[in-house]
Order: sequence, then structure tokens, then C-alpha cells
Amino acid sequence: MIHVQKLAHVTHAVRDREAAKRRYREALGAREFYDGYLDAQQREASLLLFHDLCIELIDTPPDAPTPDPYVARHGGRFHSVTLRVPNVGEAHETLLQHGVRVLERGPRRLVLDPSDTHGIPFELTDADLPGDPRLAPDWEPADWDTGPELDPHSLWSISLLVKDVVAAGRFFTDVLGGVEVGTRVSGEMAKMSIFFTLGSSRVSVLEPLEEGNSELSRVIETQGVGLHSICLISQDPDAVARHLRSQGIAVMGNAATRLVVHPHSFMGARFLIMRQPEPEYPTHEWRQRGAMSPQPGRTVP
Repeated sequence: MIHVQKLAHVTHAVRDREAAKRRYREALGAREFYDGYLDAQQREASLLLFHDLCIELIDTPPDAPTPDPYVARHGGRFHSVTLRVPNVGEAHETLLQHGVRVLERGPRRLVLDPSDTHGIPFELTDADLPGDPRLAPDWEPADWDTGPELDPHSLWSISLLVKDVVAAGRFFTDVLGGVEVGTRVSGEMAKMSIFFTLGSSRVSVLEPLEEGNSELSRVIETQGVGLHSICLISQDPDAVARHLRSQGIAVMGNAATRLVVHPHSFMGARFLIMRQPEPEYPTHEWRQRGAMSPQPGRTVP
């Protein structure tokens, strides 16, 4: 299996990169640390850091043969998830052994075929991002906090939406070396959710309730499978909501559970704001709310 070290970055494709920079800066306090051509990724991009989350902004192709209706409606979408691995050559060999095809291969980068990853657009890299401040020996996430109006956040997890969570779970464990933390069945919107760790990062994989019976099923209808949302944590979600609304951003939900930034307010990106969880989360939380596999690594059939 592949040894995933961490989430390298999330790529957000937008129609107006300068406007997207302003939105990330004013809403989340993100700071740009690079703008230009990325050799490993073979594209022009802007790199922003928000606490410990790196966002890569790229331009949506203006001459795409089939315009994306989701992008046309919201002005962008989450494009892909890039995972850091020790060696892309070794990772490629592992992918071939598991029948996972590679659409593009560069010296430091692999683009996986989404049809072999349950619709999730993954890239693998063993290259550092140029100018990444996190590489400095004295770097601290607090150096990139948003300021006094927002308490320190950090990335909690990314959520991926699939049509078959059990099959996707096997891909995460058998190919990517993910470790299952817990499985919840019969949630409010998800038929089943599996929570994994991938190196130092967390990923939740969700299968919605039957078609038309939940918000997640409607998301698949309009957005398709793939990266659904990025979950950030905060000590004071109410303060975060007030700040975001002051920036003209639509925020839904309840701070006691979670807040949702409407993708139409954030160029197609969906952010969740969750209160700082207890250390044992999700083990305790999921046992309270639904069935959970009794030990890591076991998938509920």
C-alpha cells in the first residue's frame, strides 16, 4: 500500500483568481505565499495558507468543451485533493498492482483516474510547494491565524462524497493505507460514513441516503461525487459566523452542531465550521449518534 504522509493541499478551481484571493483573505484571513508556475503540478496557480490548510487556486479552463453547470452557477468548485507521499515512483507501482490507472505522470506528480478512485480526483506528489512557510524549522500554525476577530482555527478534516462508501473504504485502506477511526450508519443525511486517518490528516467518506432523501443526495445530483467540504474547527463558531456574514457570506446551520458556508458565497467551495471537539472525537461522538465499528480497520457491511 501507499504510505500517505499528509494532505498537501486542496485545489480550488475558480473563474476569477484575484477575486478568490480577496475572498480567502478577507473571510478566512488566508495569506498568499506563492503565485506563478508550479513545476511539479505543471500549471499556473496561487498558493494560500490558512493556519495549517493550504489552498491552491487555479483558473477554470475558459474554453472547456463542455461548460460545468456547477461552476457556471457558483463561480468555481473544489477541483482535487493532493496527497504527499515519499516517492511517486513507488506509489505508481502500487497503483498499478491495484489496477488504479494514472491519467498524468510527471517527475514529481501523479494524477489518478477518478473512475478508479470512486469519483474522487486525487493527485499524489513527493515535491514540496515553493515558498511553503510550513517547511521552516521554526514555523508555527499560529503565525498564520486570522487575527483578533476570529479565534485560532485549524483543519479538522475533508469530506468526500461517494456512491458506494464500503467500496471506497477498501480503496482508502488497501491502496492509500488509511486507518479507519470509526463508522457511523443511518445518519441524518448519510447512509454510512467512514472516518479515516491518512498520515497526519483526517478524511470522512460519506454515502448519502437514497436519492432525493437528503441534502447530500441532492449535492450528488448537482455537483457530482468528489470533494464535498472542508471542515474547520473553532473555539467560538458564533463569532466566526458573525465575521463571515459581515463579509456578505451566507452561513447556515447551528453553531451548537456545525455551520455551513454556502458554496454560492465562496466560489463553489463548501466550508464547515465545527466547535473544537473533545480529544476522543469521533469515537465518543459517533457511538452516541449511531452504530460504529468496534475496532479500527473493520468496515460495517
